[in-house]
Amino acid sequence: MRLAEYPLPKINSAESGESIQFIKAEEALGARISGCAGKVLLATDGQSLVRFAPLGRGMRTLSVVAEGDALPLFSMPDGVGAVFASGGADTLRIARFFAEVRKVPCYLFPVSATLEGAWEPTAEIQLGESRVRVPLANAEVFYDEALLKPTLADGYAALLLSRLSLFEERALRVLAGREKSDMHEAAYADLLDLPQTPTEIISLNARMRHYECNGLPRGEGWALANAYRENGDELPYWRAFRSLSALYYAFFKCGKPRRYFVPDYLARAERVHMAQGSLVPPQKREYAERAFALERSRAAFLSEIKGICEHRPQDIRAVRLLAGKTPPAGDAALLACLPERCGDGLSAIMRDFGLMEF
Repeated sequence: MRLAEYPLPKINSAESGESIQFIKAEEALGARISGCAGKVLLATDGQSLVRFAPLGRGMRTLSVVAEGDALPLFSMPDGVGAVFASGGADTLRIARFFAEVRKVPCYLFPVSATLEGAWEPTAEIQLGESRVRVPLANAEVFYDEALLKPTLADGYAALLLSRLSLFEERALRVLAGREKSDMHEAAYADLLDLPQTPTEIISLNARMRHYECNGLPRGEGWALANAYRENGDELPYWRAFRSLSALYYAFFKCGKPRRYFVPDYLARAERVHMAQGSLVPPQKREYAERAFALERSRAAFLSEIKGICEHRPQDIRAVRLLAGKTPPAGDAALLACLPERCGDGLSAIMRDFGLMEF
């Protein structure tokens, strides 16, 4: 995999509907602030503060460090005519919620190449002591190479995780009767050949996030990646992909339902502080149908997941080149709790079969 050595072009990537522009943050801020009426709010997280603080010294600019809670933004005075935000997914969502409530334009400068938080229509955010699901405003999204270059490895790994999510969706259609997503075929075609340049990595992540906004299931891998991130682990998307692809391979290669074993659902729920009532074990007939479906489809799914796993050396080289370090392995402890973190994923079926006790 080669990375482009030339600077990224200033273009619109509108071919698939993504509102993302490749431009330096200083240029975009200068152009948009000059056209805004009233004051502008500049919201950043700790990672972006150093870069954006000098840009927010104008007489009309109000600056705030967003620390994961949306409430402080609403202490800003009236007269804010636009909000600019740079940071991770939580910061982008907070800014978009503020823009939705105040009915003002919103401009985003993501710092993660996964582009999470830039487009979903609703999201859960922290509002004081409560966590609530709220509508989010549409925003204009800008890609600044300097902001996103450190996370290109995450962006590449997120695409691997998206491809694995499509595999999981197909398996769940067979084993659990899940309906096929309208976005599946388009996403599958886009992910056949993973991108080789920073521009392509960003653009394809934008396309995947748009597919997800239009109904493409994210898959349990994203829940696992969030668990790694909350744990403070580096390269959480890669860790999730590596752990989950290995789990899927083992399941379809040799996973056999344990006929006389019932998982301790109560203990598993308590381990992740999960409400007991949200766990619904399968009925006997449903369990049997899934077991028969597994045996009928095992060979086809094993062949597919084997191909994904056999490509791992190339993926490791790609992530190493982007991250500047050897990518780490996963964590079995977090993987074992995945069925409770994502109750409608493939690992939940493995749990019901008694295969997640490790």
